[in-house]
Amino acid sequence: MVVSYSNVLDVVNIKFNKMREQVNGLVSKKCNEQALLLARAYCRRNRKDYNGWLFYGGLLGRLEHYIQAGEAYRHAIKLQPEDPEGWFGVAKADLKLGRYALAIEGYSRVVELNPGDYEAWFDMGNARRILGDKSGAIKDLRQSIDIQPDYADAYFALSGLKKFATEDPEIKVMANLLKSQQMSDSDRIALCFTLAKAYDDIQDYAAAFTYLEAGNKLERSRYRYDIKNDVRLISAIKGLFNSAYLDRYRDIGSTDTTPVFIVGMPRSGTTLVEQIISSHPVVYGAGELRDLSEIILSVCANNSAMAFPESAIGLDASCFPEMADRYLTRIHDLSNGAQIVIDKNPANFLLIGFIYIMFPNAKVIHCRRNPMDTCLSIYQQYFSGPRAYAYNLEELGHYYRLYQGLMTHWHNLLPGFICDVDYEVLVSDQRAITQELLAFCGLGWDETCMAFFKSDRPVETSSVEQVRRPIYHTSVSKAQHYHNQLKPLIDILSVAHE
Repeated sequence: MVVSYSNVLDVVNIKFNKMREQVNGLVSKKCNEQALLLARAYCRRNRKDYNGWLFYGGLLGRLEHYIQAGEAYRHAIKLQPEDPEGWFGVAKADLKLGRYALAIEGYSRVVELNPGDYEAWFDMGNARRILGDKSGAIKDLRQSIDIQPDYADAYFALSGLKKFATEDPEIKVMANLLKSQQMSDSDRIALCFTLAKAYDDIQDYAAAFTYLEAGNKLERSRYRYDIKNDVRLISAIKGLFNSAYLDRYRDIGSTDTTPVFIVGMPRSGTTLVEQIISSHPVVYGAGELRDLSEIILSVCANNSAMAFPESAIGLDASCFPEMADRYLTRIHDLSNGAQIVIDKNPANFLLIGFIYIMFPNAKVIHCRRNPMDTCLSIYQQYFSGPRAYAYNLEELGHYYRLYQGLMTHWHNLLPGFICDVDYEVLVSDQRAITQELLAFCGLGWDETCMAFFKSDRPVETSSVEQVRRPIYHTSVSKAQHYHNQLKPLIDILSVAHE
């Protein structure tokens, strides 16, 4: 069925169940705009239909229109303020939008109305974790587990907030849960990574790696990935960005000095560096933004049907200031006029050439860490976003070498544009490195940067607990505990170790 503005009023008188069936059919055919049009028209015609507004809010959420989803759910709440489902929808929308305090308010109302909603307790615990309320987060996550004792995601989230002890009863509970034949692959993976962390905490590294390897193998079996595609991508980026390409687009970018980009491999100290600099009163830490890559890929796709980065060949010179303006609009909207805005997406190391043309006055900070420690830490993470190379030691090692090669290319092509920060040096002399970082960003000294762990800014990455603590050194040379198990990685990285 095709729905348009011309005929939508002919169908809004249908019953709710029929509307839902038609909308779901449209979504299954990827006719999302038509689905939204029909659901919106139904709700406007049936303004007192609580189920209609709930369904519309859920549809908007599925399609990642979170602001509108929240509005739809708020309309539903006005109709039935004592039904927890509408409040859950509002809270989930606020959570997705990064409105963590509002999300906590919404989830608090959900559990007030329905104390047995373990998902609401879980989401509320995660929101508190992001805001740095460790004790509140632990309490909420434990409440979630009390209600749903096999809730693997809650154990995984809790493990990032606590240090396991040798006789910790949760270790045995999780090991027993893992034996269940009814457990989904996702739950099994989460428990494997959690148990690996638990045994690492109690320094039983052999047991830790057994679970770690099992979790990684299971996750890796769930998708297709070929390292050759990344070889092609990074080789093509190196081939495209040379002196001739830069000369063609020289002096056309924005002179704005607002953006600071922190790049590198995951788990290399990027969150720590962002937390330190963003503690400065004129700096806003925006976290891991996707906007830069989305803008660049969109413009390049409109330029050419070729794959990226070949699609950037022959870009009209006007495209670069256009991309810069779009990106600046986004970060200025986020930051409420901050002098410096930090974009801490590690994968932007792939886009440094674009950054240089778009923002020749921008600052790029490259975080480095011992290759073995970096790769082990990646292998120990169950990432929420795509990291296809991360779940196999050989693929991880080869990707790390690709990353090293590209960073060497950028340094040779753009001398002085990138500031390298070594994690090991930072944790051994925080004050000196902080002074260098602030000077590189054109900022004066501010003592609050030394107490970065006191900042109340939201931190969404897996490093959230680490950056809520003062500088510590226990992550340095951690890979030595797994030396025998990491031989495939050692063999690959040995020729690339700096």
